[in-house]
Amino acid sequence: HGIEAVSYVTISDYIMSLPGSAYKTTNLHPHLSVHHKQRRLSWSNQFWIFWNSAKRFNQRQVILVHQDEKWFFGIVIRKNNKSVPFLGIEPVSHSVHHKSHINKTMAIASTAFAPFDNDMTKGGRAFKVSLDRVGGYRPAKRTTYKRQYREDGSIHYPKRDDNISRKKGEMYWVPMEITGSNEGTLKDPKFSLLDWFQKKEIPRLEAVAREVYALTGKKSIIRYQMDGAGPHVGKELLKELDCKFNNSNWILKFQPSQSPLTNVKDFCILMAMSKAVTAEQGLSFGSHVLGSEKLLEVVTSTWDKFPVSTIAQAYAGHHQIVNAIYSC
Repeated sequence: HGIEAVSYVTISDYIMSLPGSAYKTTNLHPHLSVHHKQRRLSWSNQFWIFWNSAKRFNQRQVILVHQDEKWFFGIVIRKNNKSVPFLGIEPVSHSVHHKSHINKTMAIASTAFAPFDNDMTKGGRAFKVSLDRVGGYRPAKRTTYKRQYREDGSIHYPKRDDNISRKKGEMYWVPMEITGSNEGTLKDPKFSLLDWFQKKEIPRLEAVAREVYALTGKKSIIRYQMDGAGPHVGKELLKELDCKFNNSNWILKFQPSQSPLTNVKDFCILMAMSKAVTAEQGLSFGSHVLGSEKLLEVVTSTWDKFPVSTIAQAYAGHHQIVNAIYSC
């Protein structure tokens, strides 16, 4: 065996000491085709055409609304856990049958922003509009019992009162697939965005418009933005929204595909909420797995406590993202 004159560690250290050398993390970026880039550029152009016009038309207050959906999970997976045996601090581990069995809930959220003087560069007032869980309550068809394990590892479902999972006739939460207007069947219910808009979102938007009128003395024009996912562009949904928005002098816009940065929910608000929910799970519940109802309670509490100032800051920086897209 030969003797190494220089070890590979020395070589590695030397190479990394050269000017400009650095360790970097591999990032995943959305694949943008020429079509995607053109859609982004067109969207950024339309953004400034609209808002530069809005500054001159100052008799009405323009309100920018962004809407999006987000999954929240009932379990906290952490990296870089501290292990300090001397202080009795050890990471918490969890056992699950499969990752698809982890409790989760989807929420649909929207917020609004009324820029001062209709100028996106001057800041403005922010408002929470909606946070709703995607799904609905349904009565249990029969009484079911929790799974229990015997000493030999086999499973059974003891029919005892203290082991009831669901009682016949009691209401329980059912996650649902989001659709444009299809409400599904009794056996397979769906979450209709049309129904959500008509019963919840539009009345809340009208309430925000009234609040803005009380603050500014100006009637509002709402510019509503969401992504172009399949349910959002359903034929019946768009037909009804076009009718309502045209009658109210509102504007419906879709963000370009593969462009989460163009929505402040994706870029900031829901990401910050997700981290806050994770922190609450760890601090208040010892990182235990949360059931669906407890998870909803944490998500709702986080939304209620989420600072309106943070929402305003997200919108206030939105135009800088638009400029970055335009300059690329």
